[in-house]
Amino acid sequence: LQNVEFEILDSNMNIVQKVTTDEYGYCKTERIPIGKYYIKETKTNPNYELLKELVEVEIKDNDDQLLVQILNDNATILNELPVTGK
Repeated sequence: LQNVEFEILDSNMNIVQKVTTDEYGYCKTERIPIGKYYIKETKTNPNYELLKELVEVEIKDNDDQLLVQILNDNATILNELPVTGK
């Protein structure tokens, strides 16, 4: 999905970086120091549900390159319009 926004949070829940997916659904952070981090989805596309859980990742070495795949569920869409009056 394009234009999905994420925040990279440190172990104290401070924002380290913000990233946005490209036209292929990929995004890349700048180099992040060794440590434990959390990925928080902050904006998704219409008809998709925002991820409620944080995704935990850990950088163990300065040369680590992690690939994290985050999947979005389709939002529930009503198949019928509600009756509003006669």
